[in-house]
Amino acid sequence: CDNCIVDMANMSINAVKVDKMGIIGDFNGWSDDYVMTWNATDYCFEATGAPVNGNGWKFRINSDWGINLGGDTLDNLVANGNNLSAVGTTIKLYPTRKGADNIYCTVE
Repeated sequence: CDNCIVDMANMSINAVKVDKMGIIGDFNGWSDDYVMTWNATDYCFEATGAPVNGNGWKFRINSDWGINLGGDTLDNLVANGNNLSAVGTTIKLYPTRKGADNIYCTVE
């Protein structure tokens, strides 16, 4: 985690609280995140009606570029990864490794 501080000497971890998860990209002029909501049943963030397109988009935390997720594939998202190009309107982001080894998303 680029924004986490691990202090082994004092056995502590400092992480960033996710107050807002959003999608940003060509579809919205790379401004004003399309806000996602937490789905406790599926353990993911989701957005319905987000018209992402093949011209590039990413996930960002707290409307800030300090933590953004992208990648070469939807099944292995990484910090500061490449812009995504999948097209759809229902996006689910699985940000923990509860159900898979990677952070991933689905786009329908």
